[in-house]
Amino acid sequence: MFTENTVFILGAGASKPYGYPLGSELISEMIGCISKDVLYLPDVLPKISNQDHKHSGSFFISCTLPVKKASRIEKAGGRIQVIPDRVEFNFSNGTNVDLCRKKLTDIPELKEFRDVLNSHRPSSIDLFLNNNPRFSDVGKFMIAYTLLQYEDEAGVVSNTDEDGNKELDNWYSVLFDDILSRDVGKKISDNKLQIVTFNYDVSLEYYLFNRLKNTESIGGDEAESFMEQLSIHHVYGEISDNYQQYGIGNYVDLYNIIERKGDKLKEGVKRTVRFLRAKQLCDKIKLIDEERESEESLIKSKLDNADTIVIIGFGFDRTNLNRLGFTQSLSGNRKFLKGKTIKYLDFNGEMGGLSRQFEELGDEDRGDGILPPFIIKSTANKISSAYSKDFKLFLHDMRLISGMGGMPPRRGS
Repeated sequence: MFTENTVFILGAGASKPYGYPLGSELISEMIGCISKDVLYLPDVLPKISNQDHKHSGSFFISCTLPVKKASRIEKAGGRIQVIPDRVEFNFSNGTNVDLCRKKLTDIPELKEFRDVLNSHRPSSIDLFLNNNPRFSDVGKFMIAYTLLQYEDEAGVVSNTDEDGNKELDNWYSVLFDDILSRDVGKKISDNKLQIVTFNYDVSLEYYLFNRLKNTESIGGDEAESFMEQLSIHHVYGEISDNYQQYGIGNYVDLYNIIERKGDKLKEGVKRTVRFLRAKQLCDKIKLIDEERESEESLIKSKLDNADTIVIIGFGFDRTNLNRLGFTQSLSGNRKFLKGKTIKYLDFNGEMGGLSRQFEELGDEDRGDGILPPFIIKSTANKISSAYSKDFKLFLHDMRLISGMGGMPPRRGS
């Protein structure tokens, strides 16, 4: 268990093993969704920018095919499929809505947004939206719409590929084992763990909660209590209003009218669900320049009180470093991190310049009188390998061993 105050800092790479795209991949995915997706929308197409959440607050309970409606016939999956042009959606509040088959490019705002992304090809969607505020609403919507397609309950818990037959880089499981392993008389609530994430998805919350509630010695009530205590902090917001309702199956009975896997009708219905869910959740996403002084103070406080900071999948973007409280000077960062243990993943050893700066941070012989941070670097090509082989507790506390390059003593000892 985590007996010292420990803060995990997570970037996009931390969610990558669970199917979520990295920053540059997200932009390509957004362009692809707008270009290709066909779904069911009202005859009068909705505007994205007015944040009109009509019907989106009520979950679907079923969908039906209206009688005597036009359809189209397409060949897909080696067989002929009848694709209806209209589908009726039934909401839990009793509302029935007749929707028409449309393309996302039929919505002018989305088409324009796609074209601009295509021409600019920015490396960061957050930075692009910050510098092009007229696209802020449509950008938030497309972030939510695109990422919601990756919510896969079974895939997150089992960490298998889409065929269900290969275990991937399941570092969530290693973290879970650390949380669960505890001495006699200790509770999971005794873990001194906090998590700050720059990701929008709640796959980690969903994974931890489901593993905990299905653990015989824990149970649902203690699992909920621990998750509330853990309170994973999403710096830029999250595409969720309840991490326990993760995945499209919580919002619509897709199999009420659809039984065959791969049906184009099923895919259209799923995209419609994602569309309305994205309309509902997009205002929970925060942009870089949106006011958040109290939030930044909270994050800096977490890091200031930490004994150990674990950095996973984080790109060290300057704006995000500022959010965390890092300065732009070596002396400032040595003071900020003095005496702490810093564990970070230099994926495949590709961050040469950054590694040299970390070495400077941990240099005991700089003569500035500052107790330097103890730096642990992993060059593994999997997060789970870095965590289990490089970040876990050692047989000895290496900071107490003499002759190890001047490693500082444990703080407070």
